[in-house]
Amino acid sequence: MSDAVRIGVIGAGGIAQVSHLPAYDRIAEATVTALCDVDGGKARRVADRFHVGRVFRSFEEMVASDEIDAVDICLPNHLHEAAAVAALEAGKHVLCEKPFTRSRAEAERVLAAGRAADRVVMAGYNHRYRDDVRLLRRFVARGELGRVFYGKAGWLMRA
Repeated sequence: MSDAVRIGVIGAGGIAQVSHLPAYDRIAEATVTALCDVDGGKARRVADRFHVGRVFRSFEEMVASDEIDAVDICLPNHLHEAAAVAALEAGKHVLCEKPFTRSRAEAERVLAAGRAADRVVMAGYNHRYRDDVRLLRRFVARGELGRVFYGKAGWLMRA
């Protein structure tokens, strides 16, 4: 698809391999054109597995590339702010894996960079798009549950 959003994934670790890269394979409007990881060998192996053509070893170099429109940040938490701000300053849209940042101050700096660049910045809180969560939100918005003053949720993982 020629008008697909060209994605650069920053970080070739578990979350990128298990969740993000396979998800992009199912989205016709997006294509992963670049992958970045400080471990060049790992980046190349993962890129080959997911048919990604370009590999970078630094996110600064990746975001400077004209080959991408947006980045998906799958890095350790302490690197989220630096990668997001660099991408935004380079004119890229940003999806950042959770937690978005480590502090409110870091989040405010990322959001300010997004506003200054007029680019979309989004945290990867994917559960808000699940069918059950969206249905619950509709119930709350319509007042069908009355006045909600307390909620408790749980989550089970096979691991």
